[in-house]
Amino acid sequence: MAVNPTFKRSQNQLHIHVVRLLPGLNPRLAESWVGKVDHLNQVWRFASDAAQSRHLSDYGVLVAQSAEGGFRVALSTDSPEWQFTQAKCLPP
Repeated sequence: MAVNPTFKRSQNQLHIHVVRLLPGLNPRLAESWVGKVDHLNQVWRFASDAAQSRHLSDYGVLVAQSAEGGFRVALSTDSPEWQFTQAKCLPP
């Protein structure tokens, strides 16, 4: 699941992309993971806190199910949809 930063939204509104990750992505994505949550309802608070601690005012969020259970959360200052997923919407 991916949500683009405000400045990268092609439709000028929040929408969630439910997409597949690019194959062979793990080494490149390793630097973007900021942590893990147990439940999806924890993602937005966790992402907000992680972004604040990294001084990010605008950021995208990528969420992927973890093999160990729960969900991994990644932050990106660019579009996580374009960086990490197979499906693409038109850029703004």
